[in-house]
Amino acid sequence: MGGRDRLNDTEREQPVAPSSADRVETFAEFGHWQWSRAEGFACSPGARRALGQIRLGVTAKQLLRRLTAESRHMLLAAIRAVTLGAPALTLELVDRSSRAVPRTLAVMVESIDAPTSSIGGLIRDVTAITQLTEALARSESRWEMALESARQGVWDSDIETGIVYHSRTWRTMRGLPGDGALDDAHDNWVERLHPDDRDRILADIGQQHSGDQPRVAMEYRERLANGEYIWISSLGAPVEWFPDGRAKRIIGTDTDITARKEVEDKLTHLSRRLELALQVTKIGVFELDLTNGHFFWDDRIREIYGKAPGEPFHPSEWGEAFASGGSRRGDCRLLRCQRARRGVQRPVSDRPSRRRDENHPRREPDVPG
Repeated sequence: MGGRDRLNDTEREQPVAPSSADRVETFAEFGHWQWSRAEGFACSPGARRALGQIRLGVTAKQLLRRLTAESRHMLLAAIRAVTLGAPALTLELVDRSSRAVPRTLAVMVESIDAPTSSIGGLIRDVTAITQLTEALARSESRWEMALESARQGVWDSDIETGIVYHSRTWRTMRGLPGDGALDDAHDNWVERLHPDDRDRILADIGQQHSGDQPRVAMEYRERLANGEYIWISSLGAPVEWFPDGRAKRIIGTDTDITARKEVEDKLTHLSRRLELALQVTKIGVFELDLTNGHFFWDDRIREIYGKAPGEPFHPSEWGEAFASGGSRRGDCRLLRCQRARRGVQRPVSDRPSRRRDENHPRREPDVPG
């Protein structure tokens, strides 16, 4: 065939198919069609249903005009190919004749009688499947975009088959190619774990696979291609199980928490330096929450006022801890603390300061020494 002008404008009614064949077409929701120069176009009842109950006498050209321009060109190209000896071809064509949603047709084209005296094939209305596939693709796209915006990588581990899916963000987070390189295989991932974390992480994974630990929340270090390490927070839970209760499939997310770990490390070092400074200067710190009366005392404060570690100290006892009298030097109060346990008095400088925050609008720490 050279083009639509070579299609016959006549259509013949195919003889009624046996009832069993019609039932098969109805059950499988497909039909078959056939065209030849000598006899024109014919189709089974199932094909008529797929085409939207076309009327009798419709011509092949009229059927072609129902298709979008792109689908029409695809069909004519396939017809030319099979007439030249190509194997059967399967196409997805769009029928725009419906006033509602365009109909999507899966059409197989093949040469029926050599040497290409006629062509034919199968046809099926796949509109519902196409719409469902497109909706699923949109849903997956939304979730992918949301996870990428949150910088979370997804992994899906099928324990039965050993196949592990990793999302694009999961791979790029580790400096791997986003299109899915072989470097993200499980064994290579295990090798990239920090030596100090590897045994702990593998033990957690083993417990989850055995069903002893339904959910897992892990933090570990993983080596990048340049030799540097990043911190990963991994959360996962089984979604399918074997009959004996073992996890069959596990899905989870990974998040790069390197920046958070660096801040935590800096705060830890700062806290240690502050603790050392307080020890050297023998300064004690307490904090009074004026909204609920909660008093916090560090060990040095307790030592100054003669209170044992863990011994309760109500704010009402504050005045009782000092002898009468006192003076002021600058912004410090010079008080004399009665250390009841030792029966001695010692001067204490008390430098109060206030601060306000959103959670505790009236919070007052004090630093005596």
